[in-house]
Amino acid sequence: MTSALPASAPLPGLAAPVGAESPVAERLRWYRWKPPSHWVLFSVLLAALAVALLVQGVARQEVGRSSTSSSGEAAPGLAGIGPVFDPSMADIRSVTAPAKEVALTFDDGPDPTWTPRILAVLARHQVPATFFVVGGKVSAHSGLVRAELRAGHEVGSHTFTHADLGAVSGVRADAELSLTQVALAGAAGINTSLLRLPYSSAPGDLTTGEFRAARAAARFGYLIVATTQDGEDWRRPGVDRIVANATPPPGQGGVVLLHDAGGNRAQTVAAVDRLIGTLQGQGYRFVTVSQLAGLAPGTAMKRVSTPAHVQGLGLLWVIRLAVLVTGLLTGLMVPIGALSMARGLAVVVLARRHARTDEYPETGGPRRR
Repeated sequence: MTSALPASAPLPGLAAPVGAESPVAERLRWYRWKPPSHWVLFSVLLAALAVALLVQGVARQEVGRSSTSSSGEAAPGLAGIGPVFDPSMADIRSVTAPAKEVALTFDDGPDPTWTPRILAVLARHQVPATFFVVGGKVSAHSGLVRAELRAGHEVGSHTFTHADLGAVSGVRADAELSLTQVALAGAAGINTSLLRLPYSSAPGDLTTGEFRAARAAARFGYLIVATTQDGEDWRRPGVDRIVANATPPPGQGGVVLLHDAGGNRAQTVAAVDRLIGTLQGQGYRFVTVSQLAGLAPGTAMKRVSTPAHVQGLGLLWVIRLAVLVTGLLTGLMVPIGALSMARGLAVVVLARRHARTDEYPETGGPRRR
């Protein structure tokens, strides 16, 4: 016969030295501070999803993009300067377009539908142009950037998300420009020194905020490119109106602003075809922006080092992976939602049936409580 333990004696295996936690308390503390592994995995996956959604939103201009330019007073002292200028110093240096010399420029691309059509028109007329690309779209359509360069065209920066640099912080503006350069390095192995601010047109139309952003960018080596003729093709006013807007005054040269992305550009494609034919018939010569500015070959665009190219490729693959993950999750939302609804319906139906079975068992009559 075994004897009972005294009431004051500790249970075997649970005794703890004076001043130390008992095994039970220690185990409870472990559970309190170290959640089960499946919760850790869930938290990691949730954080990864949030990052993927953010990267995908920025790259696709769904996060951070401004749809209109900021309002503000026109910056003083810019009226009358040329369309290509360097505002890094107090004395602004600019270039005026030579007579009968036109630089066609296209903003907001590349676009998988309209950029190839613009390129086809330019190739048919054997005319060069300058494309001011958005970094987020470069990451999605890097092959089009390489096609532009192979055809002898020029590439400039139009920020990463088409943000109004005159309305964002200096840190955001620096990131917009840097990410675009990294995207170009990965897509085509180049960097560019040409910059067109989103929503800008003629130099005299720049607001004080835009000019401040232009001056900050110029101090990093950018050459600011404005326009002399704005085709206003984004309004889609008709081919005749676009051609009229884009045509320089008789005998004068200019920098023409058009778009190869941002909506239906069928009118732009037709207008470019007609504009080139008309001006060539009048003895006009078409050049790139760097040629119009008299820059030496290789000045506007430079090859990057191998590490910079690898860094750019890394950015492109991160963005593509983020787009793939968000696309996969979007595709799974429909079946998951359908399964959740089916499960909820099944629970309601089976719960009612279970309640009736529990209330009236096989023996008949209500169950005794």
